[in-house]
Amino acid sequence: MEKNEMKIVLRRPPNFGEIIKVLPKALGFGVLFCYGDTIYNPSQVRVSQAIIDHEAIHAKRQLAMGVEEWWARYLADPQFRYKEELLAYRAEYITTMEVGNRAERRWAHRAIAKKLASPLYGCCSSWRTALKEITDEEG
Repeated sequence: MEKNEMKIVLRRPPNFGEIIKVLPKALGFGVLFCYGDTIYNPSQVRVSQAIIDHEAIHAKRQLAMGVEEWWARYLADPQFRYKEELLAYRAEYITTMEVGNRAERRWAHRAIAKKLASPLYGCCSSWRTALKEITDEEG
């Protein structure tokens, strides 16, 4: 999935009810969702290129596995969820480092690691572990 092929819609994804049963923090402001080739943006927040690149990783993997199958596994398996988010946050970090201004680059590593380790995903990692893994391309 190419990042320029992503659509953005200003509503909740079709499986939102299933998502919040497992990840109730997904009700929070600013949470985005990828479902197939579409980014769902119910809070109508600005979506940066780094975030588009993050969601494009999910889109590519969902379309390869099957969107419904990917989401079922993502919601049922915390380790799968963490690995999928790690790949996406790596892409977000790389883009931020490439196109972000100096302040964004300085902020990126720690802030992105804290998002990966946040309660939104069920806390599958400490932020310190996430910090290391985001830049570990072999992981």
